[in-house]
Amino acid sequence: MTTTPLVVTGGFRSLDGMTHALTDGGIDMVGVGKPFAIVPDLPNRVFQGSFTNITLKPIRTGNRSIDKSAAMLELGWYEQQLKRLGKGKLPKPDYSVWLSLIYSILTQGISVFKKRRG
Repeated sequence: MTTTPLVVTGGFRSLDGMTHALTDGGIDMVGVGKPFAIVPDLPNRVFQGSFTNITLKPIRTGNRSIDKSAAMLELGWYEQQLKRLGKGKLPKPDYSVWLSLIYSILTQGISVFKKRRG
């Protein structure tokens, strides 16, 4: 048994899912990185009762070869949204996947085509 708080992130898109995960006793906190990148006032909406769920669009170019080989395409797109927030700007939910990919290649080189996790 551990007394270290357990945080689970990834896949939480509804208030019901978050509430169930927390009240079930299996976890102590819910991480909502991707939803937060698009809806920066998400925590406020949860506490005000104005949030029920969020649907995140797939981050794809439409080109199978690129979508399959650009392993970090989606993560890079969301990182760029979080970077905007860090600069005090609003997210751009309709930001071009192609522009995101070009930016990633220019700043990180071909490593954007490699998985970060094993």
